[in-house]
Amino acid sequence: MLKRTRQAALGMVCTFLVWGCRSTAQEAQRRLEFVDAHPGISEVMAQAILDEEILVGMDKTMVEASWGRPARIEVGDLEGQPMELWIYGNVWNGEPLRHLFFNDDDVLVKFEVQNPLTVSPGEVVGKANEPDRTVEHREQVKSTPR
Repeated sequence: MLKRTRQAALGMVCTFLVWGCRSTAQEAQRRLEFVDAHPGISEVMAQAILDEEILVGMDKTMVEASWGRPARIEVGDLEGQPMELWIYGNVWNGEPLRHLFFNDDDVLVKFEVQNPLTVSPGEVVGKANEPDRTVEHREQVKSTPR
């Protein structure tokens, strides 16, 4: 019985490793195909897409080619201008949230990285009437999803 359990566990681990590698290779292939299909993209933008990076000035299709679909999309305004917000990351998994702001021409004009909270055991994170204690970090040129 123990031998079968070990074999099953080993099989699952191998499957996840192979699937993960295949998935990464497929994503790299998808990015390469996007760049090849859009010869008008500058070399800087094309290389950023291939490297899974984003740059201010990219349009939505370039960002999606580089990082994939966002976890969430919100529409509103920023400083009186219409804006679409794309949110990447998952704080529940310890990932930082990345907020990407697109103007009404679908061009990335700003992004922010919000690091997840680091909490010590027994520390009170906050109460309903306290402000959020997350730290915002603004990057100016590029960021990667991982």
